[in-house]
Amino acid sequence: MLSELLALVSARAGVDGAAWLDGACAGLSAGQGALAELFPAASRRVGRGPLGAASPREYWRVDDGARVALLLAASGREPTVTLAAARDLYFSGDAREKVGVLRALPWLDSDVAGDPAALATVLDAVRVNQGEIFEAALLDDGYGARHLPPHEFRKAVLKAVFLGLPLARIAGLAARADAELSASLLDYVHEREAAGRSVPVDLWAVAALHPPPGLVAKLVGLLEHPDSRHRAAAAHALRLAGDARARPFVADRAAREPDAAVAAALRT
Repeated sequence: MLSELLALVSARAGVDGAAWLDGACAGLSAGQGALAELFPAASRRVGRGPLGAASPREYWRVDDGARVALLLAASGREPTVTLAAARDLYFSGDAREKVGVLRALPWLDSDVAGDPAALATVLDAVRVNQGEIFEAALLDDGYGARHLPPHEFRKAVLKAVFLGLPLARIAGLAARADAELSASLLDYVHEREAAGRSVPVDLWAVAALHPPPGLVAKLVGLLEHPDSRHRAAAAHALRLAGDARARPFVADRAAREPDAAVAAALRT
């Protein structure tokens, strides 16, 4: 991971930026250099443009890659000390520094249950109202997706829905979803509809994993939605819900469906 990040940053940070990061990481790996001084300097040294990495790091910036590289270099020598230092850097840093710490947490903590210092960091991140920080904590390979306690994880997922973030970017969401989350998502739908507001189509598939009372009927009704995206999402969610009572309605809609892609989804 460290060598991959060094290569990505070097390709985009220019000669001086690449040399600075290589030297800083080498020093930290050897027990030299002050992480507390190097970490804040990353944005100025390497820039803030797109890193150009593949998923799940496609939303990273160049300074994200540099900061994660610095923490990885330090962690190779003193993992426990570095994880505690990362927490301190998060709480003392600006938004870009906070994001850098959050990007690094999945690579710094090997504890399946989650290190207390790392959990304290990510709990703060999912409660703030700054989108970039929240996204780094939860989306893609975010630490929070795996380690947040169940109640906090449900709240974070609902916040992602409220912010209009794609639920597909929450790694392992299907495995962590439960009946309480599904019920909360359906409550959110009712609130949105009562206010005359639209509902994100991607929440149906998550709610259908543990369908609360009334969800299947709601999905059957969505089969007649004028927007083909909602009809397709309803068809997919009904398959996940696995309620035999919906089959006649799905078959009827499939026979009438004008959109070929939706019709195929209904017949699958």
